[in-house]
Amino acid sequence: MITPHICRHSYCTNMVNSGMNPKTLQYLMGHSDVSLTLNIYTHTGYDDAKKELARLKEAKKKLDKNRFVTQKHAQITHESLIYKALRRYEEIK
Repeated sequence: MITPHICRHSYCTNMVNSGMNPKTLQYLMGHSDVSLTLNIYTHTGYDDAKKELARLKEAKKKLDKNRFVTQKHAQITHESLIYKALRRYEEIK
């Protein structure tokens, strides 16, 4: 039998799985402590952990890619500054 209390548990679990900030969810649920929200009302399992790890792996890939682009940009900028400095030096000579 589905009761309003079961619906509260489902709502809380779905909001956590969608990425809602735990403190915001605590407020919406009317709990005085976030541990009640996360430890009692939220139900997660192996599949949830697996999805979260996959999400983190993807985020790491994007971070590494952005880091490479930033490093490449810095290298090009550095080489460009050296080239300009050498050109000015040649003009002064």
